[in-house]
Amino acid sequence: MEKNLKTYLFVCWANMQRSPTAEEVAKGLLEANGMKIKTKSAGLSQLSEQPINKTLVNEAGLIFVMEEYMKTFITKQYGIEPGRIINLDIPDIYEKNNPRLIQILTEKLKHFVEK
Repeated sequence: MEKNLKTYLFVCWANMQRSPTAEEVAKGLLEANGMKIKTKSAGLSQLSEQPINKTLVNEAGLIFVMEEYMKTFITKQYGIEPGRIINLDIPDIYEKNNPRLIQILTEKLKHFVEK
C-alpha cells in the first residue's frame, strides 16, 4: 500500500451489518472511479469484530457513521473535529449486503467516491 493514502472509515454499532456493507460498497465505487482511498470498518461496541480505536480514527481522512449518536460519541471520545465525520443516517434495520442497503449507500456515498 502507498503511504499517506487517504482512508475512509465506516462505523456502526457492532461492525456486522451496515459498516462492513458500506466498506465494500465504497471500495467498489472508489475502484470504479480510479480513486486510491483505503476503506475500513469498525463498530462502537467493544464486542465488535473490529472495535473502533484511536489508531483507526486517527488514520481516517473521513469517518462515516450510520447514526447521529455515533458522531457525538466519536467526537467526544477521540477529540475528532465534527467536520471529519459524516452521518449517513441509516437505521439499524438492514442485514449485511441487503440490496436496499446497498442502493442507499451507493446514493449517499456518490459524492465522496467521484473525482
